[in-house]
Amino acid sequence: MSDEDKDSKTFDPSQKKLQDAKKKGQTVRSKELSNFITLLVCVIFYYAVSPFMEPMMHEWFDKSFTFNKDVLYSDTDFLERIKDSFFNCFLIVMVMLIVVGLGSFFGNLIIGGWVFAPKNAFPKMEKVSPLKGLKRMFSMKTVVELIKSLLKLTLLAAVSYLLIKIYLTELLTMSFLSIDDLGSFSLDLAALYFSIIVLSLLGVVVVDAPYQFFEHISNLKMSYKDLKDENKELEGDPHQKGYMRQKQREISSAGMLHKIKDADVVVTNPTHYSVAIAYAGGDEAPIVVASGVDSLAFKIREIAKEHKVQVLESPELARSLYKHVEIGKSVPESLFEAVALVITYIKRLEQYTVEQKIRNKKMIRKINVPKQMKYEGKNNAN
Repeated sequence: MSDEDKDSKTFDPSQKKLQDAKKKGQTVRSKELSNFITLLVCVIFYYAVSPFMEPMMHEWFDKSFTFNKDVLYSDTDFLERIKDSFFNCFLIVMVMLIVVGLGSFFGNLIIGGWVFAPKNAFPKMEKVSPLKGLKRMFSMKTVVELIKSLLKLTLLAAVSYLLIKIYLTELLTMSFLSIDDLGSFSLDLAALYFSIIVLSLLGVVVVDAPYQFFEHISNLKMSYKDLKDENKELEGDPHQKGYMRQKQREISSAGMLHKIKDADVVVTNPTHYSVAIAYAGGDEAPIVVASGVDSLAFKIREIAKEHKVQVLESPELARSLYKHVEIGKSVPESLFEAVALVITYIKRLEQYTVEQKIRNKKMIRKINVPKQMKYEGKNNAN
């Protein structure tokens, strides 16, 4: 990604971008958190089971490192002892590997969750590109990883030095301890060592986990064009959307046609659109109870005439209501004035003379709607 591209990508990634990246295996991962959880699980497991495993460990140490003369001179007993020792050692190692595996597994799930991306199993030639390899060597990510490695190395060295200094006498006299005491001391010292390491790594984790999240979001940032293209992809082609909206209106027509009898007026294009409006009075806004185009528009007009609902021609208003107002929704404020003229005419119809009716019908036919609400409709028909 060029510097120019990076500068243009200033918007946080959308939910779709994050989901698509996750499908490709690109998600937040913190190796430090995973290592921390693994060590923490191991330490907790040791302290939890040590009271129960201590007798077993003492027995294993005795059988593995102490032999009497009878066992040494008996090939059968000696081989049996060696076999038991290796088997017990195998069981201990397997238990620890399972614990480590579980710790590592859940440590990776904490941030990023479960991801199954089989495409990543196949080799990618760009990853073996010498040029890209050099770029990765001198990238900011490499610098951060180097700093983390140096910090962890320093922590390990400091903890090791501290424990050696504290337990120097015990370490120098280990050869004088019995087998049981030697085993207990070694395991306890190892547990203490890893406990301190876990506490020391906590500081690294607190810094690394937020950084990995920040870097992941930064790598997925989007430009205005990216957002626009994604929005277009999600919403689809405008012409296709118009077609789908028309189909939805036709599907719901059976439910809305019986509401036309309750309408106060039906405004028409008159050749393509019909919209039925109901007004309950008071402070409530008028509501569109039915709307349709072409054959459905003619059906609305027929039903309106059957129930003696006034049908008025107002091309711009009919097209605008059809385009911008869903069935069952209130008329928006931008169309209040235009609809109010129509409703006022209907309410005062009986008071008008013939000449006034003709004059008002012409005025209603020529109603103009705000520019942002205009809709030319199909074939620019009037």
